[in-house]
Amino acid sequence: AWAKLCGSRLWIFRLPGIYGPGRGPLQKARTGEARRIVAPHGHVFSRVHVDDITGSVVQAMEVAGEAVPSILQRKSDSAIILNVVDNEPAPGHEVS
Repeated sequence: AWAKLCGSRLWIFRLPGIYGPGRGPLQKARTGEARRIVAPHGHVFSRVHVDDITGSVVQAMEVAGEAVPSILQRKSDSAIILNVVDNEPAPGHEVS
């Protein structure tokens, strides 16, 4: 419905935990926003750097008018869903 309202293809970017400048645990501790997520044994998280999110959006904008690569997940002809994640999910205690 949203794509029809806009009159163009809808791009959905699914994002995991975001890291980068101003988003680390020390910055959050300074601002009082720090929290620790203790997950069950074996639970892992994917993450993505804020610069990689920007790059993904820019690249999508560059190919928006072209044929959509088959590697992209397609919900319908009017929507494309992109999972923007790293290839190394890990428990929080290993990366914080």
